[in-house]
Amino acid sequence: MGKYGVTIEVAADASKFKQAMKELDGESRAAQKELQLLQEGLKLEFDADKFSRAQQVAQQAIDLTAEKINAVKLRMQALEKEGLENEGVAKEFEKQRLALVGLETQLLKNKKALEDINKIKLDALTKQIDKVADGFNKAAAATKGLSLAAGGALAGLGALGLKTVSAADGIATAAAQLGISAEQLQKFNYIALQTDVDSGQLTKAFVRVRAAVADMAGGIENNASRALAQLNIDFSQFKTADEAFYGVIDALGKMNNDVEMVAAANEIFGDKMANELLPIIRAGGDAVKELGAEYETLGGLSDEQVGKLAEFDNTLNRIKTQIKNIFMQLGSALLPIMETVARFVEEVIVPKLKTLAEFIGGLSTKQMEMGLKALLAVAMLSPLLGMIGKIAGAVSGLAKLLGKGGALTKALDFLKEHPIIAIIAVVAAIVAFLYTTNEQFRESINNLIVTLGEALAPLLGIVTGLLQTIIELLAPIIEIVGNLLANALSILFKALA
Repeated sequence: MGKYGVTIEVAADASKFKQAMKELDGESRAAQKELQLLQEGLKLEFDADKFSRAQQVAQQAIDLTAEKINAVKLRMQALEKEGLENEGVAKEFEKQRLALVGLETQLLKNKKALEDINKIKLDALTKQIDKVADGFNKAAAATKGLSLAAGGALAGLGALGLKTVSAADGIATAAAQLGISAEQLQKFNYIALQTDVDSGQLTKAFVRVRAAVADMAGGIENNASRALAQLNIDFSQFKTADEAFYGVIDALGKMNNDVEMVAAANEIFGDKMANELLPIIRAGGDAVKELGAEYETLGGLSDEQVGKLAEFDNTLNRIKTQIKNIFMQLGSALLPIMETVARFVEEVIVPKLKTLAEFIGGLSTKQMEMGLKALLAVAMLSPLLGMIGKIAGAVSGLAKLLGKGGALTKALDFLKEHPIIAIIAVVAAIVAFLYTTNEQFRESINNLIVTLGEALAPLLGIVTGLLQTIIELLAPIIEIVGNLLANALSILFKALA
């Protein structure tokens, strides 16, 4: 049973089957649309997040199509059991059979789309290499033979050196994957640059020609080898694979019939690649050969240089890994301290908190209400003190005004501008008057203060004990950390000395 519950029972019910297929079709169309947009975006500009999402959506499209295939097969089985002698049943069975053929074809397309997406990352790497190689080639042409080290000094030796190592490692990797030398790869990148052709396609075209020539020489017949044979090229005259490639390009470019030329190119390179190679084919093999010879005068990296730079990239990777492992070892060395802290929390803090919880849980409703009132009184303490401070400030200001000419008028104006002060002053005066003149009021205030103290005393005792315990038990840990830091500083001072 799949995500949408297409079981044998569901497939046997025409209405439930249609509903399940409708849901599958809706999500499948959404996945196909998103996949198409992601592929188009990645072709324009590679993005790691989009690449990851495209892989997920492509796999989702595959899974949905596979689930639809399973659902259709179950429906066909149900129709067979129902009886194909019934004309209506037979028509639906044929309809589902045709749908199955289409779905199986779509499944192959989805798998091919996933393969194409997985190749995009390599293509992006190739394009990045092309970009770096393009920069080197233009710099070499502009400086007329200045060495790579001199150009690196102008742009910043450190940054350029690291970029060179990274680019060389990419060249070595791509060359190894294509089965060609690093020098050949750089040469084809330059030819592609000068002919406005994608360097990755040009390199793949060279590999295909090389394989087709080998097949033809070995008597293996296929579309590419047969197309090469029809060009009537004497491959024995070529000493290298490069020359053979130039010869094929030249022969295609010299064909009088453009339609036949395109057809032959399609057989050798494939439709998509042949279409992208048309600018080179029309330029002719001699022009391509001249560009290859021109590149050799520009001072590209040799196979040996690329190999050494790629090896140095491996050295940098080893250093990065070593540093990462050192930090992990430091983290492991701190394990005893972390275990001590964990034990402290587990054996001391947790029991104290449990005691506090049990104390609160054992309080009666009346005690809890009193505690809440006490907390409320404490919460109001700071605002109340602030209010008293404002009243004192207001009184001070009022006294200063009264000490000057027109004191009464200025005092009234002051209270008019700040009416809240007048209200607070009146309330405070009333409270002070009642506390000093009314025995019952004064007694109630005194009782409230005593009650708050008694209610908060147990809680304050527990909290105080908890804090004291924490401070006492933290002392050994602080001492351990201090010793570790002292040892580390001692080692550092010795190293500096």
